Amino acid sequence: MVRVSRMAEFIEDQGFKEEVVKARPILKPLVDAHGWVAIKAFRVTNPVATVWTMATNLGPKDFIKL
Repeated sequence: MVRVSRMAEFIEDQGFKEEVVKARPILKPLVDAHGWVAIKAFRVTNPVATVWTMATNLGPKDFIKL
């Protein structure tokens, strides 16, 4: 398993949401039924990742900048 962490910020830009729905037509019925408030977009700034397994769960973590 790969775990990614850092702060996420929601993107409220309507143009961006429209681009997302245009690129993923499967979301169009959701927007039609519930409006644009149903689409939540976010970005993670300065993310880091670590590989996690049950065997390494309690060991030291190696963080990789993404």
